[in-house]
Amino acid sequence: MVSLLFALLSLLLYVFAPVDYSLAYNWIILSLFVINFVRVARGKSYKLLSYTTVFFVVFFFVNFAYPVFIYPYDPLFILQFRYFFSPEYINSGSALCLLAFSLYLCGYELRAKPYPNYNFIIRQRVYELFHAVTFCVLLYNLYLVIPQWGVNYGDASVPFQSASLFVMLECTLTTIICFTKKDALRGNVNAFFKVLRFHIVVSIIFCITFLILGSREYVLVLSLLYALLFTLFVRPIGFIKLFIALIVALTFFYFISERRNNADTDGGLFSRKAWQAESVSGAWNLATDLIINNRNVYVGMQYANDPAHGFTYGVNYIPNLLSPIPFLPSLFTYTFLGVPPVECTSQQILTNYTRDELGHRDLYYELGTNCVVDIYMGFGVCGVVVMFFLLGFFVKKLEMSLNGNVIAFSVYAILFTTVIFFCRSSFFGPFRNMIWAFLICCLMFRMYRKVV
Repeated sequence: MVSLLFALLSLLLYVFAPVDYSLAYNWIILSLFVINFVRVARGKSYKLLSYTTVFFVVFFFVNFAYPVFIYPYDPLFILQFRYFFSPEYINSGSALCLLAFSLYLCGYELRAKPYPNYNFIIRQRVYELFHAVTFCVLLYNLYLVIPQWGVNYGDASVPFQSASLFVMLECTLTTIICFTKKDALRGNVNAFFKVLRFHIVVSIIFCITFLILGSREYVLVLSLLYALLFTLFVRPIGFIKLFIALIVALTFFYFISERRNNADTDGGLFSRKAWQAESVSGAWNLATDLIINNRNVYVGMQYANDPAHGFTYGVNYIPNLLSPIPFLPSLFTYTFLGVPPVECTSQQILTNYTRDELGHRDLYYELGTNCVVDIYMGFGVCGVVVMFFLLGFFVKKLEMSLNGNVIAFSVYAILFTTVIFFCRSSFFGPFRNMIWAFLICCLMFRMYRKVV
């Protein structure tokens, strides 16, 4: 009931959002965002390290840090905001994001039955086969990446598809082995590292290889994976340790970003850039890669409200929804739309819109997207309400099934490890890996029957 009230209040704030920017208005929105999460997090059964917690933290940086703490004092603090966007969408954009998160919590708090518990017997040969496939995929990634060491990151060719495949295999196989040995792992740190010895070694090799190249995405995904497995199967991680880990991770990944861009760090990581005003703390630079995606909310709303464009009615969802079947996105978009799949994505639409219609023809890279505006561009506010409600409900059902359903656990691991990139990318971005993880589990189990 309380979550529904927050959702209704969020909807009213969106409908009656003032056109002219208001700092007080954005503070109200941020306060409701925090209060609503704290209310849910104080529940007795709530686990601190969970999808919802990470979603809340990342969602704050992606959607609320800029309009509250940066825009009023230095609108161009982050260079990507020099590309035009209409300030009249800031208030309504913040309210739209609050509405999305409120509906997520509505779905999350809805009473749901867990997925059925199953007994299962692993096909050992299939399991070993996937181990071999994982190692082969690792070798293939090393073959592609190592020759590029020393090349500027902007000039390097990062093997996103094969790297994503490796990470998906790691997520699925590690969750399966931990699930099957969960009784032996409880409270036993040594057993945890012994059981996952092979996976930890190949993951470390993979991470070091990509870090030297300057790529951080998959390193972060694997770090979240092992943090989740340790928390759920060995022992929970306290708030203080999580907070320290967050600060260390932000600092470390920002340092990698600065080094790969050959930036001058003599003044310290927390120092301001030459163009940044003193009225904004240089510490916000640590979260630059998240904050820059806030602009996409405003531009995406402007695009959808532009009579020359309007809503896409789901066309921008097609590449990700069809991605579980290799080559199907290209076949579909070329056949029915006459364009490559990337041209249908919201990130490419927003980049083209900025380049061709907002007067920035010098733009030579993609500006990304945002999970909220990705849905909004398809079906407007109604789409945001429905999809984020369903996401919250789905996450809750998965969390309720973690103790008895290994397939649900594997899918949850995919969702959890991609939550950071989910907030700053397409809503259906994790869909392919979720489907593949589900299929791998189905192939790996000789039989599974419901426990009576």
